[in-house]
Amino acid sequence: GKTLQKFATLASKLFKLNSYHILTAVFAGLHFSPIARLKSAWASLPEKWQVRLREIEHILSSAKNYQKYREKINN
Repeated sequence: GKTLQKFATLASKLFKLNSYHILTAVFAGLHFSPIARLKSAWASLPEKWQVRLREIEHILSSAKNYQKYREKINN
């Protein structure tokens, strides 16, 4: 729980700093299979951070050839 919250905080700060390269690496680590399977840890993550991570994940999505990501970096 607390470790995931630290990584969620890090991801949020990287997003605000427009540091997408490192942000992508952090997200890859969070979605690494052994981490993603930690159901109780993810469940204990406060809703605020879960929502924030979903928002960032939406932007980093590979859908439509990374359309949201490309729009974000071009603005």
